[in-house]
Amino acid sequence: MKVALALGALAIGSSTAYAGGPVTPAPEPVVMAPAAPAPAGIDWTGFYAGGQYENLTGGGSLTPPGLALDLDGNVAGVFAGYRRDFGRLVVGGELDYVKGDFTWSGGALLPTDLDVDSMLRVGPEVGFDLGRVLIYGTAGYAKIDITNPAVSQSDSSSGYFYGIGADVLVGNRVTVGVEVLRHKFDDFGGPLAISNTVVEPTTAGLNIAIRF
Repeated sequence: MKVALALGALAIGSSTAYAGGPVTPAPEPVVMAPAAPAPAGIDWTGFYAGGQYENLTGGGSLTPPGLALDLDGNVAGVFAGYRRDFGRLVVGGELDYVKGDFTWSGGALLPTDLDVDSMLRVGPEVGFDLGRVLIYGTAGYAKIDITNPAVSQSDSSSGYFYGIGADVLVGNRVTVGVEVLRHKFDDFGGPLAISNTVVEPTTAGLNIAIRF
């Protein structure tokens, strides 16, 4: 009798285990790896300063006697400025100071070598942020002081400039750039103050700067 009861209990336990089926362990929770952060963009905000070298070409006129002018020379100097990066839009301002020399010739006018004692430019910039490249346009006030060393005569004129440029960031703090500017000066008040004297130099230059 005891044996029969034991066998019956064993049979009931076996059938219960079979009915419930095997116990499946709960799956381990899946842990998602954090997404890699997006690469940081280039922020053009800050002060900068550097040096530049520019080829000077262009023309002008003296009337009377109705002579067309050809200009050819070089200038070099320093510059400093500040930019603020708003995302794609970059706004700033810059001050340039250059000096050098150029040859003034045309028509019956003999080639005359003139010294650029100084050329000052100041104006705003508006650019487009392309990452490590910044493309910008600029315009503003300009003033030139020139001397004819052969006769020790000097003259000056205020005017304006406008143009375009591009800077490339190399490393973390250094930029190299190119710039083309057109100028116009037409209010000379000294020996060059012949009626309607106009000087319109174009400069194309290279520059290098350090960002602060």
